[in-house]
Amino acid sequence: MPDAAPAAAPGAHRDVGIDQGNYQAPQVTLPKGGGAVRGIGEKFSINPLNGTASLTVPIPVSPARSGFGPQLMLSYDSGAGNGPFGVGWSLGLPNITRKTDKGLPTYDDAGESDEFILSGAEDLVPVAMSPPAPDRE
Repeated sequence: MPDAAPAAAPGAHRDVGIDQGNYQAPQVTLPKGGGAVRGIGEKFSINPLNGTASLTVPIPVSPARSGFGPQLMLSYDSGAGNGPFGVGWSLGLPNITRKTDKGLPTYDDAGESDEFILSGAEDLVPVAMSPPAPDRE
């Protein structure tokens, strides 16, 4: 076969009709703003003292009467251990617990020996209940 072109050596480029001097790589274009992708109010921070990362993601809840409702945040801390939502994740729910820094609680509600705290920070003060007013006819 006298017409056949000689085989190209491995690694050699064949001329396929592209002018090698004017060839440009394709350009990547950024999408225009205002699309469907947007943040949900999450906040990311890094602690400069120990290098741990933290992220808080708000969880939207329906408001109750008068616009009152809990503000729930799913929180991540890279220095935290395993939790109910995975390693480093927690959900800060308001709660009432018995104070234990003065010893074990006695669970005697009538004796008022135990102190209660709200979300681990604030002491709750008991309010004296007055007896109900007698019915008048």
